[in-house]
Amino acid sequence: MSGIRAVRLLHALAALVCVALTTAQVGLWALPLFGLPLLLGQLSFRRYHAIRATRRQTVASLARTTELAGYTLPGHARRVADLSDRIGRELGLGRRELQLLEYAALMHDIGQLSLVDPVPGGATALLPVEEQRRIGRLGSEVIRQAGVPAQVADIVARIAEPSGSGPRAGPPPASAIIRVANAFDDLGCDGGSLAGQLEVLGQLREDPAGAYEPRAVEALARLCLRAS
Repeated sequence: MSGIRAVRLLHALAALVCVALTTAQVGLWALPLFGLPLLLGQLSFRRYHAIRATRRQTVASLARTTELAGYTLPGHARRVADLSDRIGRELGLGRRELQLLEYAALMHDIGQLSLVDPVPGGATALLPVEEQRRIGRLGSEVIRQAGVPAQVADIVARIAEPSGSGPRAGPPPASAIIRVANAFDDLGCDGGSLAGQLEVLGQLREDPAGAYEPRAVEALARLCLRAS
C-alpha cells in the first residue's frame, strides 16, 4: 500500500471512530453535525493530492520537452535532479526545500527551447555566463505559466548567478546546488571514474569567476568519495 493510501485509510478510520463514539454518547442527531466536517476534510485531502499529482505530471512533461526536441541529452534532467537531491540532503535541506529543488532541477534547461541552434550536448555549463542567465530567465517565465510554485521559477532564474555576489548575496541554496549538479553532468562525470570526477571537482573548486558555491561542491565531493 502506498504512503498516500495508508494516510487516507488511517484518516477515514479515525473519522469513523470519532463519529461512532460521539453518536454513542449524544445520539443519532450528532451524525450530520460531525459527519459533514469530516466529509469536507476528506474531500479537501483528496483535492490536495490530486493537485499535487497534476503538478508533478506537469513538471515531468516539461522536463522531457528539451530532450524530445534534441536540446539536451537523454536523462540529463533526471540525473541532475537526482544528484541535486543527494547534495541537498547532504547539506541538510528540509522536505519542502527538497521538493522545490527537484522541480527546479527537472526544469532547469527549459529555457534552451528559446535557442535557434541547440548547444552541443546541451552543455549549458560551457556557455558564457550571460547566455546562461538569459536561458535561466526565459525558463523561469515558462515555469511561471505552468502552475508550479513561484519559488521554482525564482530558483531557475538564479542558477547562473555567481556565488556570493549581487544585491541578494548570491543565489538561493537550491540554485547553487543545481548549478553544481548540472556542471558535473554536463562535463560527463555522472557515473564516470573517480579520477575523472575528482578532476572536474577540482575545476569547480578553482573556477576563477566564483560560479560554484563551495559548500555544494564539497558536498558533492563527499558523495563521490562515499560512492567509490
